[in-house]
Amino acid sequence: MFIFSIIETSIALIFFIFPKQPFIFYAIIITCVSTINGPFYSLLDGYSGTYISERNKQYSSMRVMGTLSYVIGPLIGGFLVDNMVLDFKHYFSCHQCFTSLLPF
Repeated sequence: MFIFSIIETSIALIFFIFPKQPFIFYAIIITCVSTINGPFYSLLDGYSGTYISERNKQYSSMRVMGTLSYVIGPLIGGFLVDNMVLDFKHYFSCHQCFTSLLPF
């Protein structure tokens, strides 16, 4: 999982370093990253199913909590971004510091 986050971070840096490129540039890069990172989510879902079945838990409750986190997380993040007086570089560096602290 750490490798996938490094790939996505490097692509974000490329977009930040080369901001005014033609659409085809972004389309090619996003297609390549999607192809590389596509299996990651299926593998993660399969691992989650195995984890749940070993502990005799309900898979649907795990999916509900995941869906709620996808709704609440961006909502809180968007609220913080709108109400803080920092620029993009600060947001990007804070995001990188936070994700580097997460245990993958």
